[in-house]
This record gives sequence, C-alpha cells and structure tokens, in this order.
Amino acid sequence: MQKIAVIFPGQGSHFVGMYKALYDEYEIVRETIDEAKQVTGIDLCELCFNGPLSLLSRVENAHVAILAFGVAAFRVFVNETGLTPQFCAGHSLGEYTALVISGAIKFPEALKLVKKRCEISKNIQKVFDGVMTIIDGVETDIVYDICKKQQLDNKKVYLSCYNSSTQTAISGINVDVEYTEKILLKKNGTVSPLFNSAPFHCPIMEDGIELLKNVISDIEFGDFRYPVMSNYTGKPYVKSKDNIKENLLNHLTNPVRWQDNMRYFEKKAVDLVIDFSAKNIFENINSDFKSLKVICFGVRKEREALFGLLQDVKYSSNKATFISKSILAAISTQNNNFNREEYNTGSVNNYMRLLEIRDELEMGSISYTQDVKKKILNLLKNIFDTKKTCIYEQNMWIQQIIDETASNYQHLI
Repeated sequence: MQKIAVIFPGQGSHFVGMYKALYDEYEIVRETIDEAKQVTGIDLCELCFNGPLSLLSRVENAHVAILAFGVAAFRVFVNETGLTPQFCAGHSLGEYTALVISGAIKFPEALKLVKKRCEISKNIQKVFDGVMTIIDGVETDIVYDICKKQQLDNKKVYLSCYNSSTQTAISGINVDVEYTEKILLKKNGTVSPLFNSAPFHCPIMEDGIELLKNVISDIEFGDFRYPVMSNYTGKPYVKSKDNIKENLLNHLTNPVRWQDNMRYFEKKAVDLVIDFSAKNIFENINSDFKSLKVICFGVRKEREALFGLLQDVKYSSNKATFISKSILAAISTQNNNFNREEYNTGSVNNYMRLLEIRDELEMGSISYTQDVKKKILNLLKNIFDTKKTCIYEQNMWIQQIIDETASNYQHLI
C-alpha cells in the first residue's frame, strides 16, 4: 500500500486571495467557511478575498482563517478522491487543523479554542513586547548556539521552530530578538519578522498555560481515526485524550520539531505528502527530505495533477466511500438483540438494502446526492437501533462516516 501523509500550514501562511479558486469551485468549501463564520462571527470571505492584509494579519483573524480553510481544503480532497491518509501533521497552528481532520477535535470546538488561544497570545505579546521571526540561510546548530549565548547574557530569545537544516524561527522579547537578528544577518542569514505574531513556542508563553488549560479542560476530545504528529515530541500522538491536552499545552512553550516529523515520515516510507497550504508553503521547508514527494493541494495546477496521480491503482487500497464506510459500520457493531425476528426485520433487511444501494452506485444508476446519503444513514440507524447499539457508539460511527467522506453534517442529520 502506498502511504499518504497530509500536512497543514501555520501562522504566516495567509495572504489576500488565499483559497479563492477553491472557494469558488467547491460548495463544500463554501459550507465550511460559512460554518466557521457562524461559530466565530468572523467574515472570512471578506477578509481573505478582499483584505486589507493589515486586517487579515491580525492574529485572531489569520489563525481562524488558516484553520478553517485547511479543514475545507481537506474536505474537498476526501470528497473528490475517497482517500484517507496514513499520517497527518500541521506546522505550529496547523497542528490544530490536523487534530480536527483526524477526528480528535470537532471543528467548532477547534475554532473556539484557536480564537481563545489568540486572545491569550495577544495579551502576552503586549505585556512582554514579544515577537517571532523566521531565519533563512543559517544552519540550525548555529542559530541554536547564538540563541543559547544570548540567554547566558540574560537575553530572552529562543529557537522556536526547527523547520529545515537552514530555516528556523526565533521568538522572544522584541529588543533581544532584534539584537539577535543583527548577529544572524552578519552570518548571511535572511530575517523575516512575522507581523503581529506573539512569541510562540518559547518560555515567554508560560503565562498562557493555565489560561489555555482552562479552555482545553472544557473540550470533549474524540478518538483518532489516523495518527497525528506532535510538534512538541516530533512523534505521533499517543491515543489518549490526556495526551492531547498535554501536547497542546507544551505546544505553546516548546519549539516546533518539524524536521523530526518529516524524518518520521521517511522512516515509515511515506510516498506522497499533500500540502494543504494555499501556496506551496512547504516546498522549501521539506527540501531536506528528497524521498518525500510534496504536492500542494491549494494550487490548481498541482491539485489537478494530484487527482490524476491518485487514479493509479497503487492508491486504490487507500480509498473508501460513503457506502463502504456505512456497510463497515453495520457489520462492525456488536448485536445485543437476540430476538431473531426483530433482528431479521430491522438489521438483515436493512443491511441487504445497503448492499443494493452500493450496487446501484457502482453501476451509476444513482449518485451521491444528499438524499441518497440520508437514506444510507437512515438504514444504518435502523440497524444500530435493532442491534441496540448505544447512542454514543452510533454517533461515533456516523460522525466518522460524515467526516471521512467530507459530507456536510448539518444537511444530513
């Protein structure tokens, strides 16, 4: 089986016009962005397509936009290809997007969490005059040593992202970061400050941990459908809800170990990495890892090439459809009803009807309209009820089917 990983961008990846073509082309993107607007009150279409950049770049706007459009783009991918990834990763803020598409956090909850995280970070930024900047063209070890030397001189500047062998980010107090930037410029580095950014992924953000913990404690986390890489550990999340909380809190104050994430992909023989940024954000960052073929879903030309590539039979084992997932759910749930007549009427008969719909879809006599999907879910619900499947497990299966096939939940249930 060919292994696919999906990756999502973080702060600094926004620009006016981002994802406009995708929004115009796919209804599911419009539905997702409308859902985000209902949750956050932010008019992402106006901000992302018309600007101005100064308003879009406000952390509370940019971060919500990056999260929402990342989720929307992934929903297009699943809806168009029927494929599911073997691994997910998100750079910095993008880790929240990865957790959403994996099923660990519901989309509305993630939007609220990211919005609150922005409020916390803005307050810390103001109190400490904190900043974050990208450094290109200087080897990671050199940047690390320079930051450590500044810390010995009581300066608050830290290496906050290990992006590639020659790209890092540093965070800290503005005056100390500026001083360090001058040193790095003398090393022939390039300095790109992140406009309006808080000093993420460094100890200055420690004051935000308790505040973020209070928000996270109210979230009901779900089960992982596929592995998500942690920026904090450089390894996949352990399948534990406490581990999600721990990683997201440490994510605030510890560096992003992106290179470790990509090394893990190489170790696991990932063949294809799909970048869900709007404009090849990962093209240079991932250049150290030659075995990882990276295609940007947000660029139309690359997206079309990707769709063609995924028609290859070698990716067929990754594919699943709305009906195949529903049939799997029907046969995977335990039967708790031992009345044979009831079981035959409510379970076996409805299951046979699911098989008939599968055959009709494969022959092309019907297509995946919302009405057909509703009919499939109603049959599945009848099977669940007959088997006396608990409501929690029913909802888990249905939510998973809808999420993994990028079907609009509001229209189906």
